[in-house]
Amino acid sequence: MFELIFTVRSSNNRSGPRPCFKNMGSKSGTCEYVTLPGGSGVRATSLRLRVEPSDTISAQIAFTYAHSEAVLSVYPDVDAGASSPVTGEELEAAVGNPRFLDLVQDAAALPLDLREAIGADD
Repeated sequence: MFELIFTVRSSNNRSGPRPCFKNMGSKSGTCEYVTLPGGSGVRATSLRLRVEPSDTISAQIAFTYAHSEAVLSVYPDVDAGASSPVTGEELEAAVGNPRFLDLVQDAAALPLDLREAIGADD
């Protein structure tokens, strides 16, 4: 089982891709700046990170769009010792799709109230 997490939060007026870790060695993963396909011109940070102690790899892409920061992460199945089944290029293609960018805009326009989601108002 692979955990997928998609978050959209206010960018707090920050634009452009997240910075890559300065001291990331090749043993801990890779980080690169990419331009999303589809003609949006959106710049993103694509990460492949080693997950300890299972020595598996997770995949993540983060970008700002429509005054929001969006992050899509696919985690490995640590128990099975299986890395994320998607590549950075596949994440780029998914989030570069205009329908996905529409989803980011919708999520920003209709934020989830965390207290309501966990039933804290009951």
